[in-house]
Parts: sequence; C-alpha cells; structure tokens
Amino acid sequence: MPELPPDYQIRLVSSIRIPVSSVACGLLIANLYYLQPLTPFIAREMGWTEQATAMLLPLANAGYGLGLFFLLPLADFVDSRRLIGAMMAAVSISLFAISLSQDWLLMAIATVMLGVSASVMQVIVPVVAGLSKASESGKTLGYLVVGITVGIGLARPLASQVAALSGWNSIFLFSSVVLALFTLLMIKVLPSAVVRLREGRQRFVSTMIAQKDLWLRYPVLRQRAVAQGWVFGSFSAFWASTPIYLASDNFGFGYDEMSVFALVAFAGVPVALFAGRIADSRFKDRALGFSLSSLYLSAGLASVVLFFGPIAAVLVLALVVIVNEWSVNSHLILSQRTLFDLAPSYRGRINSLFMAAFYLGGSLGAAVSVFSYMSWGWIAVCIQLWLMAVAANFCERWLGPRARSVSIPGVKTAE
Repeated sequence: MPELPPDYQIRLVSSIRIPVSSVACGLLIANLYYLQPLTPFIAREMGWTEQATAMLLPLANAGYGLGLFFLLPLADFVDSRRLIGAMMAAVSISLFAISLSQDWLLMAIATVMLGVSASVMQVIVPVVAGLSKASESGKTLGYLVVGITVGIGLARPLASQVAALSGWNSIFLFSSVVLALFTLLMIKVLPSAVVRLREGRQRFVSTMIAQKDLWLRYPVLRQRAVAQGWVFGSFSAFWASTPIYLASDNFGFGYDEMSVFALVAFAGVPVALFAGRIADSRFKDRALGFSLSSLYLSAGLASVVLFFGPIAAVLVLALVVIVNEWSVNSHLILSQRTLFDLAPSYRGRINSLFMAAFYLGGSLGAAVSVFSYMSWGWIAVCIQLWLMAVAANFCERWLGPRARSVSIPGVKTAE
C-alpha cells in the first residue's frame, strides 16, 4: 500500500487533533468520577465505613491539585508530547492498581496517584488551544470541555452499570486498558515540543518561583482562580454527598437508579458549546456574572428538597445538577479564554495555578460535604452550598480589577 504524502499526513493529523484531544480529556476526567456513585456499594462489599470510602473522592481531587501545581508548569519547557505520554501511562497504571486494591490504604494511595497523573488533561487543554487560531481559541476550548463534560456524564452511569454486571473494580480495569491504547494515539497526533519557553530550559525550583510571581502579577488570575475554586467546591460538595443521600432509606437508590440520575449531567454538553462561543464574543462578561449568580439558584433548589416527597425531591435534585453544570462549565471556559491570553509563553504555568485552585476547592468542598452529611444530614450540605455561593461571588467582585498587581521583569503580556 503506497504511503500517504507528507503534506496530506500533516493535514490529516491537524484535522483530527481537536476531536482526539477532546475524547482524551473525556477519558481522563472520567477516571476521577467513577468512584462517586460507587462509594456506598464499595463500602458494603469491602466492609469499610461509608465515611471512609467517601473520603476517597477528596483524595482524588487533592492528588489532581498536586499534579496541577507541580507537574503542569513542566509543559512550558519540557516536550509536551513526551510529558503527556508519560502522564497518561501513569494514569493507566494507577487505574490497574485501584482495580486490584483490597486494602483501604493501598486504594487511597492509588487514588491519589490517579489524581496526580490525571492532571495531564490540563496539559492537553492549553497545548491544543495554543495550536488553534487566536480568534477560535474559545471555540476550541468549548470542544475540549464538551469532551470533559461527556466524560463526566458517562462516568457515573457507566461505572454503575459495569459494577452491577461484574463488580465495582471492573470499570477501573477496563479504563486502564483503554487509556493505555489512547496514550499511543495522543503521541501520534501531537507535534513534538508543542510549547517551549523562548529563553530555554529552566530549573524546577525557578519554575515554582515563577508561579508565585505570576500569581502576584495578574489580579484577574487571582480573581478567576479563587472564584473557580469556590464554584467547583460547590459542584464537588453536591456530588460527594448526593449519592450517599440517594442510597439512603429516604430514596433507596441502587446501581440502576443511580446511573439514570447521573445521565442528567449530559446537560453540560450544550452548555460547554454555548459558553465556548460566548467566550469569543462581547457578551462574555455578562455570561460570567450569570454563571456565578446561578450558584444561589443551585443552593436554593437543594434546600427545598427537604420539603418534598421522594419523586419530587429527585426531580429537584436533577435541576440542581443542570444548574451546577452551567455554573462550573461556563465559568471554566470563560475564565480560561481570558487567562490564556495574558502571557502565551507562560500559558502552562498560568493554567497550573488556575486549575490548582479549581481542584483544591473541589477537594475541600467534597471533604466538608461528606463530613457534614454524615454528621448533620442534608441540611448541612445545603448550608455549605449557600456559603460557597456567597464566597464565589465575593471573590469575583473584590479580587478583580481593584486588586493590586506586581510587575515582573521578563514576563511579557499579550497585547
């Protein structure tokens, strides 16, 4: 069979890079969400307490945050294709370890390592966005977030159904094999050394110092990062406690019911596409404000669940899912669209700081939510959602343009 001409090969790879990267992001993020609907059932099968099992969720987010802070900056001066390949391979190994875990401590360690290595998704996002035209970067981000949203939406029902058929650990073994194969595909579609600093290779310690400098230099980075931490904290708080709530005697959800409920998260797909287009328009500031004010609606809907019967309560909780999808996805896309234009040569490190705050908020939100629910019930989770809504809106208002910036020699901003 004759070999394809080099020019045609380049065009072919370029045309499939965004869809392949979108699917890769979906596969990677799904691994952090398989546990959410399974924690009550893993606890029963393994003989662990529900609280101990549910604490695996914030451990995954904490690992993800560590990976974002310490590994993402490497994308600015290390061959991104090699970095992405190595981290995706580590995801596959971590999933395999989880599938074999019989001890809580070993599973906790593997879960943290999964979170650390799965942060490769946020290496992929700025790299692929940087390969797009400047006028289309918002649209590209939208497509990538669609993959992320589909991955999250499929993760919960898929995990529930696979667990019902062949045990909770089967989904992790299956995903391990899929990720190993997809690692090879990503290496093929990404060019070598996608992102490099013009001044050359830097030491890791210098990179960490630059993180602090970038944080001080850009008030908008602090504003969007801290606000996004509260937004995702609210999102994670809801999803950490809701499966336990639905599996309780009040609702009696099993694998099948949990998987159907989780399908509501697919509402985030059109949201991501819509937000990606708004990010390239003059309406992005209004949309950003609306995404944050929606947190109040989410907290309010979650609160009224206490006054309804089981069927009505489940329908209201489904509305909370839809509102949460809008809040977290639209704020994420609109913020990244702005932040990626601040200093293109430092895009990896800026995204590292932003996403580290994102998942730190998610980790804390999930941990507090599990403790609150197990101690005081659903009303405590509702109070937490209200407080996080207030905090997110406060940060967006007071950590923005009013905040003082610090100039940094050698950091060139976008014109």
